[in-house]
Amino acid sequence: MVRIGTCGWNYLSPGQFLSDLPREKLLQSYARLFDTVEVNSTFYRLPRKTTPDFWRKQVNERRKDFEFTVKAPKLITHTHKFSPYADWAFESIKDVARKLQAKIILFQTSEYFVPSKENIQKLESFFTRINREDFILVLEVRWAEKWKKEIVFPLFKDLKLEQCIDPLRQDWFYAESTAYFRLHGFGRPMYNYAFSDAEIRRVYDLISSLDYKEIYVFFNNSNCYADALKLKGMM
Repeated sequence: MVRIGTCGWNYLSPGQFLSDLPREKLLQSYARLFDTVEVNSTFYRLPRKTTPDFWRKQVNERRKDFEFTVKAPKLITHTHKFSPYADWAFESIKDVARKLQAKIILFQTSEYFVPSKENIQKLESFFTRINREDFILVLEVRWAEKWKKEIVFPLFKDLKLEQCIDPLRQDWFYAESTAYFRLHGFGRPMYNYAFSDAEIRRVYDLISSLDYKEIYVFFNNSNCYADALKLKGMM
C-alpha cells in the first residue's frame, strides 16, 4: 500500500483544492484530500493530553482509514541525543501515537549527529533500552551522505529500524517492510520550493518499482499540498 500526504496540515488552504467547503475543521478538509499525515508539531512540543483524541475523532468523521505518523520530540534526538534523560519523552510520544492510532514513530537526528563511535553507541543503547511495544520505528539521519551504506545497513538491521530518506537526494536506503520518504525541496531556504513535474515523476517511478508492505511519501516543502496531490494523481 502506498500512502501519500504532507508533514502537517496547518498551512492548508482548503479553497485552493476543494470546490465544496462545508463547515469543518482544517484537519477534516485535509482528510478529504489525503489518507495520511505526519504530525511533526510533536518534534517541538508535546500536545495537551486531550488533543490527540480530538484529532482522531475529527478524521474519523471523514474517513476511518486515515493514518497518522508521529515525529518524536527533538528533546530525544537533539537535546539529550538519545541519552536516558530522554526516555520519559519516548513514553510520552508513545501515548500520543496510541491515541492517534498511529503505528509509526519517526526520529530525525541533527545534521551534526555524525556516525562517530560514540553516537552509534548512543543509538544502540537507546533503541535496545526502550520498550518500543509494537510500534514501527523510523530513523532519518541528517545528512545521510555522512552515514555510509556499510554503517547504516548492519546498524539499522540490528536495531530493527526503518530508514527515512529524501528519495531525490539519496538513491539507497534500508527498510525491512516499510519505506518512508520525506521530500524537503531544493530552495533557499530548502523548504521554499515547488517540485517540478519531472521530479515528481522520478518519485512516482521509484515507488512504483518498490515491493514493500507499506510505502509512505510525505512532502515537507512550501508547495507540499499541491505537490502531494500531483503525485497522488499519478497513482
